[in-house]
Amino acid sequence: MVPTPARDSFPESPLLKYARVKSHSAFEKSAQTWKLSKKEGVYFICPYQSSKYGGSEEDSDRMEAIPDDVPLESVVRRLVDSASCKTKN
Repeated sequence: MVPTPARDSFPESPLLKYARVKSHSAFEKSAQTWKLSKKEGVYFICPYQSSKYGGSEEDSDRMEAIPDDVPLESVVRRLVDSASCKTKN
C-alpha cells in the first residue's frame, strides 16, 4: 500500500508562480476556457462563460464556425487571437 502524502509535503505549484497568483481558485477566476472542435467538416471555436448555476457553459452566441478547408494552424491562430483579444478588453 502506498501512503497518501500530506498536503504540506507537496511541492509548490509552478502554475501559481508563473501566473502570479496566490491560489488555484484565484487562477481559475481569471482564466478563460475555450473549446476547439470539428464536426461534419467544420471547425468550431467557442468560448465558455460563467453559468448562473455555477461552473461554466459554452457561449454559443460567440461560437465561430470555420470551414475545414482552412489549415488547422490558421484555425489555432484564430483561436489564440480571439482569446488574446478578450484578455486585452
